[in-house]
Amino acid sequence: MSDNTQPVQPITEPVAVTPPAPQAPDHENLLREMNELRATAKAAQEQLRLEQDAKLREKKDWETLANKYQKERDDVASQNTRIKEALVIDKKASAVREAAAKLGILPEATGDLDLVDLNGVQIETTSTGKINVLGADKFAEKLKMLKPHWFRPLNPSVNSGGVRIEAGGADITVKDVMNAEKEARKTGDSTKYKALYAQFQKQKQ
Repeated sequence: MSDNTQPVQPITEPVAVTPPAPQAPDHENLLREMNELRATAKAAQEQLRLEQDAKLREKKDWETLANKYQKERDDVASQNTRIKEALVIDKKASAVREAAAKLGILPEATGDLDLVDLNGVQIETTSTGKINVLGADKFAEKLKMLKPHWFRPLNPSVNSGGVRIEAGGADITVKDVMNAEKEARKTGDSTKYKALYAQFQKQKQ
């Protein structure tokens, strides 16, 4: 009689497989791929333009072709104008911020400079292409006269922090005036702002 008993296989514990750690994105490769896609799209757009122009020439549709070229020139000129205007505004704003900083503008008022009309500041372009800003210092000085609560007060009765003004029993803060000014811009009602500003001016006297 043969022994058909199968050998008992040893029981082994399952081996835990550790998944590979996620790799950080390769920013350089992503940037290169994006640039390649942009270049491909630009080439495809240029190829399409050339094909459209060729079809217009075949049809001898010179008027449509001329209008198309004129529109392209106008678009380029318009884009250049927008770039120049943005550059001029940025140059003016930077010069005014620097001048206002020298006069002690408060950090919380710096953002309000973006809302100020900078027409009083002029731009001069040299023959070498350099852009000079003229009148930024005078503009900042005039702004300090018109908006003294935007700047650190120099009155001896004001505390060194430049936040709270106390005189004659009054207690109007710079922040109060600035908040009232911002609220007046939103609502169009400047009654509260004018009242606080008047009291602010009295406290400085």
